[in-house]
Amino acid sequence: MDEKKEGKNSKQVPKYLYRYIPFERLAEVLMTKSLPIPYPKNWNDQHDLDNALNKIPSDEVVGVACLTKRWETSFHWDLFAKHGVRLAFDGDKLNKRVSRVNAKLEEVEYVSYDKYIKKLTSNESLLFVKRKQYKPEQEWRIVCQVAKEKMTTENVVKYVPFEWSDLVKITISPHYEFSDYLFYKALVLKMLESVGAKNIKIKHSSLFESKKIKDADHDYKEGK
Repeated sequence: MDEKKEGKNSKQVPKYLYRYIPFERLAEVLMTKSLPIPYPKNWNDQHDLDNALNKIPSDEVVGVACLTKRWETSFHWDLFAKHGVRLAFDGDKLNKRVSRVNAKLEEVEYVSYDKYIKKLTSNESLLFVKRKQYKPEQEWRIVCQVAKEKMTTENVVKYVPFEWSDLVKITISPHYEFSDYLFYKALVLKMLESVGAKNIKIKHSSLFESKKIKDADHDYKEGK
């Protein structure tokens, strides 16, 4: 895979990037065939959000969609999609879609406290910077910046349209029992059928299965 130049550094986009979302937001993604870039007013880490947005002109607004290259962690499921799904996107294709709507897809830089303070007091942007204690998230972000009057909706700054071939797999939360999984799988299949989507795999996360826990590190390195 060719390296993509993003910001000051040339970094390779992962083979797959994952977006964890509540189940009720899946319909919007599928019906609009696009990934929302929301206004991050409800981030869990409001401190980092405030620091990042303080350097944005008052007449502009920033949209941020958080993804990760971590394919299966209890942290991501518990915090973002306990009763939801994980969308697996082809990283290279998603990067091209993001570029077409004048947004950026970049890997978050995790820095020490001293370096974070230095960046905070400089003119550097903090939109792709977090403190190193968050490094296990292995986050990638889609970021866009527009004039306030061009914001798409009250909560969404911009949308990233994609093709069905970009969306590789939909994985349903491990917090659902198998019987519940079958119910939600049927709902997802119905959604996909209604929008004409084909060849998208639907799986039940096996995070809590002993074999999955045992083999997690190996599978993660393989990017499965």
